[in-house]
Amino acid sequence: MTIKNIFKDNMLLYSVYALLVNVNKSVSHSKNIIAKEKNIADFVTNIDFRVEQMLVSGLREIADIPCLTEESNQYIDGSSYWVIDPVDGTTNLIHEYPSFCVSVAKVENGVTEYGFVYNLFSKELFIGIRSQGAYLINTRSARAKAIQVSDVYCLSDSLIGFGCPYDKTKTDKIFEVTNKILKNCHDVKRNGPASLDICYVASGRIDAYYELDLKEWDYKAGKLILEAAGGRITDWNGENIQQNTNNVAASNNKIHEQLLKYLGNID
Repeated sequence: MTIKNIFKDNMLLYSVYALLVNVNKSVSHSKNIIAKEKNIADFVTNIDFRVEQMLVSGLREIADIPCLTEESNQYIDGSSYWVIDPVDGTTNLIHEYPSFCVSVAKVENGVTEYGFVYNLFSKELFIGIRSQGAYLINTRSARAKAIQVSDVYCLSDSLIGFGCPYDKTKTDKIFEVTNKILKNCHDVKRNGPASLDICYVASGRIDAYYELDLKEWDYKAGKLILEAAGGRITDWNGENIQQNTNNVAASNNKIHEQLLKYLGNID
């Protein structure tokens, strides 16, 4: 499959793709990373702000609607808007751990129509299109393929990802549930960031993922990509994801209820 097969005559898709590639080129050679701690172990860098500025400017040219962003505009009034996490995985970026990404979603009349998650290190771009499917593009080679979730039906046969909240008072909770899950699956992985891990569920690399306290910019794009690939995402009680902060469970759908049995029993 080629990129042309995915974009066809969809100028919006191509325009966002081109913008993300240009953003990546602009920041890929940045050596001077200046980090500032927003909260305990929650960092922001000059790269975050630079990427956010480029995305807001570029996306508003593609579709002139408000931008909900992690760093500078966390609240908007309206049902049509862009959702931007300029760098999901800032701590990884600071430490040069090769897993950090840009996450962009386009919401129209309250419905997410497009999702983009771009790994700035590997150059892998995950795309979700509502009612059309999910795709993975290697922007180095321009190769593309449709993706779908795994066919694992038992938690005992699964590989599970998880994340840790910035609020360190809640780490006991996440490790308590992880200890129980680890004893009942093949293995657990702590990679980060959330949006990328959700895409790894969508592409079948892992079978499920869970984390506490995710915000809209953390999961919005990944949620659409996962659902377009046949997966399921809910809160820890199996309810629909809301726009505010959520405890998120994402899976291939086949082991979702099995996963929730562990998550729902944690106070």
